[in-house]
Amino acid sequence: MNELSLDDRLWSHFPSILRPIAPPTLSQPGLSGGVVWRAETNAGPVAVRRLAPHQQLPSQSAAHDLTTHVRALGWIEIPQPLPNNHGDTLTDHGNYLWEITTWQPGEPATFPIHDEQNGAAMRFIARWHSFSMRAKPDRISRWSPPDAVTNRRAEWERLNPGWNAQAVSAGMERRSSDAGQRLPLEHATPNNDLLELAERTNRAVAARAPRFEEHLLVLPSLLALEPKVICHGDLHREHILFTNDAVTGFIDLSCRWDYAAADLARWLSTTAETNRWA
Repeated sequence: MNELSLDDRLWSHFPSILRPIAPPTLSQPGLSGGVVWRAETNAGPVAVRRLAPHQQLPSQSAAHDLTTHVRALGWIEIPQPLPNNHGDTLTDHGNYLWEITTWQPGEPATFPIHDEQNGAAMRFIARWHSFSMRAKPDRISRWSPPDAVTNRRAEWERLNPGWNAQAVSAGMERRSSDAGQRLPLEHATPNNDLLELAERTNRAVAARAPRFEEHLLVLPSLLALEPKVICHGDLHREHILFTNDAVTGFIDLSCRWDYAAADLARWLSTTAETNRWA
């Protein structure tokens, strides 16, 4: 079976009202590593998504639980996960996890996003952060990944085992033995890296490493007094939908406790040129 084809045996897991009344159409190949089809059913249009292999059952179940709860509180601008024959919203089939949700209208904005759309998106994100806090924290806290600051520091330490955070914090220079630290780009070879991008990347990272490390040390104190909110968790350009200039909703929520700035930075990094962030 083609990777972008839909296995008809999938429908046996779902009530007949969710089975397509016309051939499903491929909608979003590659969305967060997954694949999405739109299907017309007797219950209305639905999104059928084959999740990416890295999307795990516990965290996705927690996100489904939260989105169902928030929709019950009145926020309908996110897809509603729909249950299979066993009442579960995630289905194991053909070595993949699958979900069927209501279809969220709208389309991602084209890049570069103009000011009216970006302003509407920013207000929408802020409204989500405020509204979603009405949900009970225990609905996502158990499976919530580390916040953005913790995650980035851990990733830098993994890639740069020679990083001496205490020395950097005290204003000391990097040890000479650290100056040659290189990213583990083990898949780069002369045959598949004809432009020497691996070497160029290493040089660029090495030149910016002191600045990265200073930022990683400053961020925890900078955000120490900022409350965490329920973030979308993967808020890039394709995950906010518009009809004309009006926001019609989020899709593909991964939901986590994090700083509001994490959602905003992720959004801006995929929609605005850096000289327009202000």
